[in-house]
Amino acid sequence: MITKQQTAIPLQLITIKADSEILPFRFVNAKGSLCGASENPVGVSETSWNMGDTMSIISYGVVLVEILDAINIGEKVSVSNTGGKACKKTETSDWVATALSPGTAGSIIKIKLVV
Repeated sequence: MITKQQTAIPLQLITIKADSEILPFRFVNAKGSLCGASENPVGVSETSWNMGDTMSIISYGVVLVEILDAINIGEKVSVSNTGGKACKKTETSDWVATALSPGTAGSIIKIKLVV
């Protein structure tokens, strides 16, 4: 659930062709698919897109993202191995964002992209 305190501030949007179905609030890779844990995101989707659509994604700024596990304010965020969702950064994962709001598994939080 999105609350009033969770407002995205997109500073840069890019367009890219969707290579698969894209869900909202998920990390997207350069191929136009949902990111996996070993991939670097080029941005975050704000809405659903169908395969073949020219989609608009936020590539810079403050965005909303769905999380796999609980995250606290200020924690470093990585891409999970589950369909472009966010997770806490581990020793071996890449840092792609900083959490600006807390959340429990499956919720939507506000993050600042660092990629």
